[in-house]
Amino acid sequence: MTGWSRARIALGIAVVMAASASILVALIAAGAAAGLHAVVGQSGVLGQDLGVLAADPPGVAVLVDGVEASISADGVPGSAADALALAGTSTDDLVAAYGDFVLLATPTEQGDVFLGIADPGAVDGYLVGAPYAVAERGPDGMWRSVDVPGQATPSPPGTAVPWTAASTGRPAMLDANGLTGRTLVLMRPDASPGVSADLRLEYRVPQAPRALQSLAIVAGACGVGGLLLLLLGCWLVVGRRPPGRHA
Repeated sequence: MTGWSRARIALGIAVVMAASASILVALIAAGAAAGLHAVVGQSGVLGQDLGVLAADPPGVAVLVDGVEASISADGVPGSAADALALAGTSTDDLVAAYGDFVLLATPTEQGDVFLGIADPGAVDGYLVGAPYAVAERGPDGMWRSVDVPGQATPSPPGTAVPWTAASTGRPAMLDANGLTGRTLVLMRPDASPGVSADLRLEYRVPQAPRALQSLAIVAGACGVGGLLLLLLGCWLVVGRRPPGRHA
């Protein structure tokens, strides 16, 4: 075997490896695009109504502990999940990379509501001695609450606690990515008794159409490029056959 033959084979192997990497990127991009489209579609928003969260007077707040923002991956095609797994990632990683969870509280009565997320210890210290309710959402989607009695009147919540995230409005809206391990608090902005609001969790991908288009372009370009590189690499490794001899 000549030096050129050895160099050609080595180059062919390198090109085949590059082709394999390109095809892998194409599979990952195609899987990400399919997964993203299955989760949020073209609109870029997936919403889930969580029901009414409320505290009757004299309760001044509703607390929800141990909540976590998440979505179901049931609608993601198996081929997309397999492609993501091949790349060492998952639907959860895809969700975290492309979008954000937003929690909205729309009051059922006139006026605004306050919605905040904070560490449990900070919330307990703020509401010590005050009447409030602790709510938990059951498997049937209904809220069940336990009233905590008290006589104290807390100060307005806006600056009373080092909130991880907080919002006042109609609706109050905040980034729900910081929910895990913390306490969600629903109140009136002036901490007056009685509060009620419809909760809704949304997963938003601000530029879903652009992201889907970009992933499709990457998948197509890397797929075609990878196939061409694979053909070139195989040709370099195998080489041209010498012409046959005739008697």
